[in-house]
Amino acid sequence: MSADGRAAGSFVVDHLASFDAAVPDSTLEHGRVGTDQALMSPEEAMRRLRQLTRRRSVNTTRVTLIVTGSELTVLDVETNAVMERFPLSLVHRPTAMMSDATSDKCDNAVVLIVLGEPQQQLPPEVHIFQCLKHRASTVTAAKLLLLLCISYL
Repeated sequence: MSADGRAAGSFVVDHLASFDAAVPDSTLEHGRVGTDQALMSPEEAMRRLRQLTRRRSVNTTRVTLIVTGSELTVLDVETNAVMERFPLSLVHRPTAMMSDATSDKCDNAVVLIVLGEPQQQLPPEVHIFQCLKHRASTVTAAKLLLLLCISYL
């Protein structure tokens, strides 16, 4: 991030789904949320999205993801209204999900697990976005590069 706080990345994407990232402890893969809950993996989130798309169509919302040194902001493309804002420190395991199948409706997706805010007692959430003009790995790399830069400050 630059010293003046400019965005490290701005990406127009389709928001595909959001849901609770807490799962029963028996499926623990990547981290503990509470005493009886674990954190959903990005792969598990994509399986859930694919199940949803098989049962019904998924309503998408076109948004702009803006990654800065301190937060991830989700803006409505049509109105530029802030839909959500997450501290970057709570964005856990940004993952690019690619598919070799040309018919995969969930290809080129970014899965973001946003950890809950303990002060506000908010649960962790999964947010899945489909990249339109960029490779999903470019979006996740923007967040990872910022984390590397911040760790050296």
